[in-house]
Amino acid sequence: MSLTDPVDDVLGTLQHIGISASEFILALLSSEKHSAHLAVKDILSNGCEILNALTKQTSSTASKCATDIMKDICAQEICNLAAKGSGTHFDVTHTMVKQLEDFRVAKLARIMEKSVPVTWNLLESMVSGGT
Repeated sequence: MSLTDPVDDVLGTLQHIGISASEFILALLSSEKHSAHLAVKDILSNGCEILNALTKQTSSTASKCATDIMKDICAQEICNLAAKGSGTHFDVTHTMVKQLEDFRVAKLARIMEKSVPVTWNLLESMVSGGT
């Protein structure tokens, strides 16, 4: 039995009950009720392969979606990093010369690597030329 037979069966069932494949996947992944289901765990554990398959199907759309997702993730990480409670926030209007002299880029880099991992990896990739 080939893999296409069960896929055809599932597609036929989805069509029969009147739900699209994307509606099914979105409902499945958005549902707390199904969050521990093996199907959800399988989709999440194979996320990279799924994204690669999507990219091969619609590269410009997938690329834009991936870019938008990365922008949102990085923006949220940077907002969290700049928040008053993060330990990295400071009020420039009340900064003393001694505070600026004591500032250490390496310390901030360690904080960023831990606190904003997606943004850190993106910056590291851009600086290293993607290698």
